[in-house]
Amino acid sequence: MRRSLHARAPDEVTSAEHYTRCDRLGLHYGHAFQVLRHIRVGAGEVLAEYRLPLRRLWIHVLLFPHKNDMFRR
Repeated sequence: MRRSLHARAPDEVTSAEHYTRCDRLGLHYGHAFQVLRHIRVGAGEVLAEYRLPLRRLWIHVLLFPHKNDMFRR
């Protein structure tokens, strides 16, 4: 499955490139909010991997309740 996802999003953008672009656009993310690790881009879709420190995980669960299903597996 991972290969098919990567095939659909073949272009890679580093997290440093992403946050540099955001900064140029006026979106200033502090270090604590720079959670993206890997970003892949395809035609009309983006595949991103991010990492949250455990102490902030509850914020993610509260802000994105529809994502809670991933914890029920």
